[in-house]
Amino acid sequence: MFPCTKCGACCRKADRLPDALKQHLSINEDGSCGFLLDDGMCSIYEDRPLFCRIDDIVPKSMGLKEWHKLNASMCNALQEEAGMDESFMVVIEGEE
Repeated sequence: MFPCTKCGACCRKADRLPDALKQHLSINEDGSCGFLLDDGMCSIYEDRPLFCRIDDIVPKSMGLKEWHKLNASMCNALQEEAGMDESFMVVIEGEE
């Protein structure tokens, strides 16, 4: 399972999603997902769209560990851009 730290960095940048994906969300004026709560948690987590479920959309051309590493690098880049504390960084087991 992808080791999400629930930092919400990806949810705060929902406006960066391709238009075909944005149509499944409500995007706030600040670019954040309309389902993101003030505490940084997702209000529809159990029913979130498929593209929000990293482990459910692994490309056939890629292994799970490789997919996790790619997503971790994107998560960590968003966190760094937002100036978030390093404690939120996603670490893939065996990649420390």
